[in-house]
Amino acid sequence: MKVICLDDEKIILQGMIMNCKKVEKIDEVVGFNNFNALVEYLKNNTCDVIFSDINMPDVNGIDIAKYLRENHPEINVVFTTGYTEYTNQAIRANAKGYLLKPVSKEMIEEQINYFLDNNELNKRVVVQSFGNFDIKVDGKPLPLSSKAKEALAYLVDRNGSAVNRKELAAVIYEDDSYSRTIQSYITKIFAELKKVLEEHKLEDLLLVDTNTYAINTNLIICDSYEFLKGNKKYKNAYHGEYMIQYPWADMELYRFEG
Repeated sequence: MKVICLDDEKIILQGMIMNCKKVEKIDEVVGFNNFNALVEYLKNNTCDVIFSDINMPDVNGIDIAKYLRENHPEINVVFTTGYTEYTNQAIRANAKGYLLKPVSKEMIEEQINYFLDNNELNKRVVVQSFGNFDIKVDGKPLPLSSKAKEALAYLVDRNGSAVNRKELAAVIYEDDSYSRTIQSYITKIFAELKKVLEEHKLEDLLLVDTNTYAINTNLIICDSYEFLKGNKKYKNAYHGEYMIQYPWADMELYRFEG
């Protein structure tokens, strides 16, 4: 499990990092003393939980929570504060919890156990389908060719339903002929997907059965899936754009509107 600590006071930040490292279920801890550094880091990384001071010099708790909710809804935020009057702000920000300083190792451990017991920690695979399609594993983009990525996007769009090779070819190559050349392209795409997923120990992400393919939805957290489920963390995630780099995705916008 990966945790980020955010606090502008150096001594408090060091103490938070030290106590997090003492928690057995936390594997990695990263610390920042300003919000902008956190935002920059999250462009190419992710985490399970952020322990954040609720009253930073450059931003308040409500703004921090709003940014995370709109850009990284898979991350759970827990606010830390030295003053009880800030607890109402934490509640208004829809934080997953708040801890009164000084924050002990036991307090952190209790909060982490709560997330584990309630299955609220994000999965290894995070899919962004609103706006541009992207897929990250352990916070890093999955290295795929453009067509392999599009094939995976279409399987995500199908939400666990099986797709045959001919249908996939017609969608991503806009070719209904299913010629031998197109068939060879599809074979190469799935060979690439198989190799990359094996390298990331995600063999079970792609379900294969007699020339049909499906995404294992149990292994991913996807913004559009959560939006359609009515998950409150994702209610502001949709802004009229869905997998915008793929023309076929325009036909699916109706699912998120009205």
